Amino acid sequence: MSSTSRPATTTRRTTTTTTTTRRTTERPTTAISTTTTVKPLPPSNEIGPGNSDYKVVCYFTNWAWYRQGDGKYTPDDIDSTLCTHIVYGFAVLDRETLTIKTHDSWADIDNRFYERVVEQKRKGAKVTLALGGWNDSLGDKYSKLVRDATARARFVKHAVEFIERYDFDGLDLDWEYPVCWQVDCQKGYPDEKEGFAKLVQELAVEFRPRSWLLSAAVSPSKMVIDAGYDVPVLAEYFDWIAVMTYDFHGNWDKQTGHVAPLYYYPGDTYDYFNANFSINYWIEKGAPSRKLVMGMPLYGQSFSLADARRNGLNEKSYGPGEAGEFTRAGGFLSFYEICDKVNRQGWSVQRDPEEESVDVARIRCCVP
Repeated sequence: MSSTSRPATTTRRTTTTTTTTRRTTERPTTAISTTTTVKPLPPSNEIGPGNSDYKVVCYFTNWAWYRQGDGKYTPDDIDSTLCTHIVYGFAVLDRETLTIKTHDSWADIDNRFYERVVEQKRKGAKVTLALGGWNDSLGDKYSKLVRDATARARFVKHAVEFIERYDFDGLDLDWEYPVCWQVDCQKGYPDEKEGFAKLVQELAVEFRPRSWLLSAAVSPSKMVIDAGYDVPVLAEYFDWIAVMTYDFHGNWDKQTGHVAPLYYYPGDTYDYFNANFSINYWIEKGAPSRKLVMGMPLYGQSFSLADARRNGLNEKSYGPGEAGEFTRAGGFLSFYEICDKVNRQGWSVQRDPEEESVDVARIRCCVP
């Protein structure tokens, strides 16, 4: 996709649901490596809401209501008929207590966003709370949590109280990432892999008797999967695992590329930078396919091209594309901003004949 009015910027394709946003501080000065005994659980297919049910998991982001005009989005705008599960993003981890706290109390509590999103349960959707996200994963606080048995126990107790207080159906963990802090696998500690698995087990002990849901948003990267996830353990205790099969490429690459390629395309840097590889690698490592949810972004990455005439894949770029009218972030355009440019601003849609991806011109909102 390229702009006819601004030919120096091109935007690649977009598909459908989930996100987070994007270094890290020093290593923790102290760390505790502990072991703990976890009570055995009944098989996951005997307790908890239907783990094998078809799922369409949608994320509600509480910051979207600060956008102007048509970009403003509140709980009242949610169409729950599109989703089986709605995940509220995000709560964060308190750096001092290592427990859950609201990220934006003005939206979450004062404007009753928690309450208003949870009301979608009346329409048949399950509503859970996401903890973390890219920005909240900065630094060592999640490492301190998972590597300390006392901290984990306190976290679990408080998590139960928090979920009960606001009437969510469960918790979605989005630490990015165990061992590989914000994708840097030199920053974390190897035993975070075990500690994260223990945290998940300990949460499940409290959640399953309450029929609460427990899930995670996880990395699509082979490197991160190997370093940070005990896949068989996670697969046993999570109700679903949402693989973030997007942001494979962006303006940080200094060349154009698909944000969320379904398959490898010729000239891509790595043959494992695609959804097909990532999903199958999670399965190979021990995750049952029925528990995997493939992430699809409702946004596109944009690029400023070195040569406007060379606007295909793997072409040289020198930075992010122009910020969108509503999201106001360079290198990023929301789905509705792309639709507007196609429908009203004369942008053309170009489909890569080698790549099996969604054609934005065929998606509902973009049809005039």
